[in-house]
Amino acid sequence: MKFRIGSLPVNQDFDPHAGNWIPCKEPKPWVSTWLISIPLSLLLAIIFTVMLFKLTPFDLQGLTPYKLVLLYVGVIVAHEAIHAVMQPDRGTSARTTLGFWPSHLVFYAHYDGERSRANFLFGLVSPFLLLSVVPMLLAIAFQTSAWWVGALILGNAVASSVDLFGFFAVLLGTPKNSQLINNGWYTYWRVRG
Repeated sequence: MKFRIGSLPVNQDFDPHAGNWIPCKEPKPWVSTWLISIPLSLLLAIIFTVMLFKLTPFDLQGLTPYKLVLLYVGVIVAHEAIHAVMQPDRGTSARTTLGFWPSHLVFYAHYDGERSRANFLFGLVSPFLLLSVVPMLLAIAFQTSAWWVGALILGNAVASSVDLFGFFAVLLGTPKNSQLINNGWYTYWRVRG
């Protein structure tokens, strides 16, 4: 595993034409980030906030800005670690890069290698499921009122918007038996041979 400060890694040796790779139909990065992901973040925030206040005894007692910042840092670390663990190498090889791009305020877990479509999709959606959906179900089942549980659920749901957009773009835009690869901001697929 490598750590990087800066943009997503780009493999200069990757030639999509040589490997019969087809670009996924996805908007330019700024479009997916600003025009799609921000409204999706707001929608997720509204849905999970309503669920918290309607279905649990959610309480803000004990919440401070300092605690909220610490929790958010923890959510980011856990979110990206889950992405890495879901990669084919379970995040342990030199193909995995955990990074932060300060000028764009983007944290990422990048895998420089080919992945099955199922692994790619599961890797995209896992942080949302494990840090938002499952805790929400547990909070409802056990009627949890702790502020930090709600903040974890909301913070991660909002942070998952780009992942969820990517999940649906790949799910709807690639064949079931395809392999995928990321190169920088762009995703490519080809049918397994």
